[in-house]
Amino acid sequence: MPFIVKGIFFVLLLQFFVGNSNAQFLDSIKTSFNYKPTVDFRIDTRNSFITHFYARIIGIKLGLDFNKTVKVGVGYNWLSSEIYKQNDKNNAQLKFWYLSPYLEYTFYRKEKWELSIPVLLGFGSSFYERINSTGHLVITDKHFMTLYEPYMTGQYKIIPWMGLGFGVGYRLIIIGSKESYSQLSSPIYVLKIKVLLGEIYRSMTRKPK
Repeated sequence: MPFIVKGIFFVLLLQFFVGNSNAQFLDSIKTSFNYKPTVDFRIDTRNSFITHFYARIIGIKLGLDFNKTVKVGVGYNWLSSEIYKQNDKNNAQLKFWYLSPYLEYTFYRKEKWELSIPVLLGFGSSFYERINSTGHLVITDKHFMTLYEPYMTGQYKIIPWMGLGFGVGYRLIIIGSKESYSQLSSPIYVLKIKVLLGEIYRSMTRKPK
């Protein structure tokens, strides 16, 4: 229950920031779709906690970028950290993956700074797998789940094609088993170095004046 309360609080906080400039927000999105889109391809990591253990989620995203303001697409995400079922002598390892349509709105961009609100809706499953005494793979406790993952990110460009990324948010399990609610709902934080592949591509294809 505390996880759900924290998740709802964070969602409401994001809505407060966006809602206070609702007209500007909607106009900015609408105007962005008038521009020819470019490809948005990213590999990112998001850090969180599962049963009090550090957990890293890796995501691959592919979509469209409209005027560097609105990005829409779909991603595939999975748990890369090794986390084992507690009090289990068979060393059953937790597996966790989900597909995620996403939307990202960049509401601030000035000089080397950029602030965005990414939101994704995930559909996937969690389960445990282990090798039994005969050497066969056994999968247990498999559950379908739906999750909501809003967060706020920032980026500071060190050079035109590289930046420092940071962010904070929350992963909230909407539909899932009781175990999923308690284990997988978690705060999210992002700290990383971003290589801006789009900037590299644009610099290589830009026609000389």
